[in-house]
Amino acid sequence: MTHRLHDFAALGLDYLIIGGGTAGLAVAARLSEDPQVQVGVVEAGPSALNHEDGGVITIPGRYGETLGSAYDWQFATVAQPGLGGRSLPWPRGRVLGGTSALNFMAWNRGHRADYDAWIVSPKEYADLYTHAKSIAQKTGRPHDELLARQFSPDSKGRGQIEYLFDLGNWSPYFTSEPGKKYATMLQMLQYPFSRGSIHIPPRNSESAETSPITVDDKPVIDPQYFLGPGEIDRKILAMAQRLTDRICQTPPLTGLVQGRVFPPSDNIRSDDETYGDFVSNYTITDWHPIGTCAMGGRDGAQTGVVDERLRVYGVRGLRVVDASIMPLQVGAHIQATVYAIAEKGAAMIQEDMLQV
Repeated sequence: MTHRLHDFAALGLDYLIIGGGTAGLAVAARLSEDPQVQVGVVEAGPSALNHEDGGVITIPGRYGETLGSAYDWQFATVAQPGLGGRSLPWPRGRVLGGTSALNFMAWNRGHRADYDAWIVSPKEYADLYTHAKSIAQKTGRPHDELLARQFSPDSKGRGQIEYLFDLGNWSPYFTSEPGKKYATMLQMLQYPFSRGSIHIPPRNSESAETSPITVDDKPVIDPQYFLGPGEIDRKILAMAQRLTDRICQTPPLTGLVQGRVFPPSDNIRSDDETYGDFVSNYTITDWHPIGTCAMGGRDGAQTGVVDERLRVYGVRGLRVVDASIMPLQVGAHIQATVYAIAEKGAAMIQEDMLQV
């Protein structure tokens, strides 16, 4: 049921959910299973259930068409020095269903150790890889210490890079020649050290009263790719480029791939120079941002925004239940994890309601 704004504001709601996205609707569905509970959902985007768009969301074969559409907030990062001054698009869903409506139909979960790392004390880990350990020591962040464990010689770490070999030219920076067939070896960094910030845009003091910040003013997104602790991300991806060459020169791929066209072979520069510059100049994002309202863990509000029950520190009656509470990335597409967070969050809300 939909309501005009004044009717909606007059409802006697038990819970108000801001954002009808992937997690928000799942939480709303679970809480509203109790007929005695009134739940309201506020969403800036439309519903896509009437099929007036021709099924751009609901027809599997049209996946990807929602990117850059009216269902997309069409966010973008600020210029990134670590990427040669480029700005990258950050698609986010502006529709009931949120970014799951923009998703490429991917569904997988992370390794169990990915989720265990959200609660395991970083002090239990030692013998870290030299560079990663120095980053963790310099920043003093427990999360960086957990990431550094990936590089310990004694660690049974999950793969730092996901490789995907697929037909077609996936690069927005390389133009295919007519009549030629291409394949792309994608490399996705799973556990990055790069971290930045997202803020509402600053107010113009001269026009603050006449032109206040609204929902249509896009946030300032600065991931700080490859900067500070993220420098190791650049090195990892450059090393991954070398391994990509080896993979493509190994049977059976060597019998299918005639040669590398991008980055082009360079007989003058070293591989380290070629790959390092290539990573800086042509890396794009695989999306899946997390952590802007991360769980604080054992250090509480000093390192996070919400506690282990997703309650915002210092604010009564407010929780965050979505990908932003994840303190560390998982080595998988995050949609399944977001649904799991929503289910767990709804269960905790119901448990706490019974104790009131």
